[in-house]
Amino acid sequence: MKKAKTDSDGSYRLRGLLPKCGYEVSLKTGVTNAHIERTTPKKRLVMADDKDLTDVDIIAFRRMNHADVSGNFKTDLQYLSTLKVLLMSEAQPDSPIYTISMSKSTFFYLPTQQMDGKRYILSVESSLSRSEYDFTVPSVDFVANKSHHHFTFEFKPKLKSVEQDLKRGSYLILPMVALIVALSYNYKTVLPHMQNFYQQVLSASQKAPVSGQSVSSSSQPQGSDNSIPREFLGSEASPVKKRNKPRKAQ
Repeated sequence: MKKAKTDSDGSYRLRGLLPKCGYEVSLKTGVTNAHIERTTPKKRLVMADDKDLTDVDIIAFRRMNHADVSGNFKTDLQYLSTLKVLLMSEAQPDSPIYTISMSKSTFFYLPTQQMDGKRYILSVESSLSRSEYDFTVPSVDFVANKSHHHFTFEFKPKLKSVEQDLKRGSYLILPMVALIVALSYNYKTVLPHMQNFYQQVLSASQKAPVSGQSVSSSSQPQGSDNSIPREFLGSEASPVKKRNKPRKAQ
């Protein structure tokens, strides 16, 4: 049995082979090549000759210890920019490990993570308004026990009916519209009442005392009217001289 180690570029050399003898070339199994998962082909059968044998190649596949996660969306392109993909550990669902915002492409690829056999959650968020759209955001959980996971998500939001919004606001709009229509048809009857009401409000505002002055009904002391000009007291407050009646001649 002959043994050899590969160089940094993967080449190897086996020396001392006996001519006219057949050999089986394969990768050594066990702890030495524990990082190798498999080879193709598993072995090569060669016949030694008088000259060197070349191009006896064996492809080795390194054992994967990382897991890749990819996915794509089935949705209208106008909603694609509102989507965000989050990767979280099942042990800590409130702390996203990776977050990717979608833009122009429906395909996404998450950074490589350890193939640790733990359970993870891949969820989707959307910035669309719940008051304007009806939609559900997809979510999936998986175990990181293989080298690649791929998921396809569907996102199909529906615009809420305009009639529902009108019904909410019609409780206030319809009574106001009905009142305006009634006033427009009966303005000849309503107009005199409105003018009368306006005159009452205007007269009441004119009779109201000026702010900051007090009004009292208590009797004033004699001589207090002398301090008030006569032109502000009116005709009743002005002094009137009493005439004596002439006596009849006897």
